[in-house]
Amino acid sequence: MECGNYRGISLVAHAGKVLPKVVATRLSHYCEREGILPEEQSGFRPHRSTLDMLFAIQRLHELARNKSTAEWFDVGQGLRQGCNLTPLLFNLFFAAMLMVAVAEFDKDPNVTADMVKIGTQVEYTGKKGRSAGKKTTVVTDAEALWAMLYADDAAIVSRSPESLEKMMSVIVRVAGLFGLMVSEPKTEIMCMLPKGIEERPFTVSAAGQTYKQTDRFVYLGRTISADGKADREITSRSCRAWKCYRRNSASIYDRRRANRQLKIRLLQAEVVETLLYGCASWSLTAEHYMKLNGTHRQFLTRCIGWSKRKRSDRPPVLYPGPHPGRLR
Repeated sequence: MECGNYRGISLVAHAGKVLPKVVATRLSHYCEREGILPEEQSGFRPHRSTLDMLFAIQRLHELARNKSTAEWFDVGQGLRQGCNLTPLLFNLFFAAMLMVAVAEFDKDPNVTADMVKIGTQVEYTGKKGRSAGKKTTVVTDAEALWAMLYADDAAIVSRSPESLEKMMSVIVRVAGLFGLMVSEPKTEIMCMLPKGIEERPFTVSAAGQTYKQTDRFVYLGRTISADGKADREITSRSCRAWKCYRRNSASIYDRRRANRQLKIRLLQAEVVETLLYGCASWSLTAEHYMKLNGTHRQFLTRCIGWSKRKRSDRPPVLYPGPHPGRLR
């Protein structure tokens, strides 16, 4: 375990959580109504999830390609865990930092010009004249997408390495003013290019930090590939689902005397959810569907105790003689 990833947990009495819950609810409604929190932030907010950021990543692809313990140590920074106000206060704190960063971006026209513009496609069916019955795709006004945030997990987007380097320099500098630090080992660069264009390696340096280029990285639990395909993600999801299955295989799934309905319900709630996490943002092919169905079928066959033995070794499906319970 890395000590840098550790955060202490502060236990709060149940009675002490009532007042923070009331304040958090009212403050959350006020922030959502007044638009204080930026659109790029999806963490700790109602009606938002990791799927929003994963879908934004997928949209970028489509646009680009048409048991021992360590010694004790003191924790001087970090959020207070266990308090209802903590997530909302973090969003407000992070929003203040982003306001300063965006103000710095606006000073450089090249940075704002290289921000990715994403619009919404709407199908319109004509009702009058020559366009009657014809379907037309209309793209609404595009908005600049420069960041995708879920709590402190951030993805910064730009059309050019030069603008990305300027943006990262501003973010590192502004984060330092607010007492935050960008983790250099956890920060990587990935390039999304149209088909037929050869990728050239490059690095980005910002405020003394250097970020290396990679062809894949894990963001919000999903494996993002530079080619925009879901092959690596499906392989990773299958491995994690099997790991989740084996964790309870000896006690539940592989026990023949265990209730079958209980096994299926647990399989659906735990293993299948792990297998299909973020699937709404995938771009799948027929081969991907076959692979997912095959993995799901393997889980089901193991739950019911079916194995690929020779036909001669299998018990007979039909009783060869009269049914002992009905015919005598």
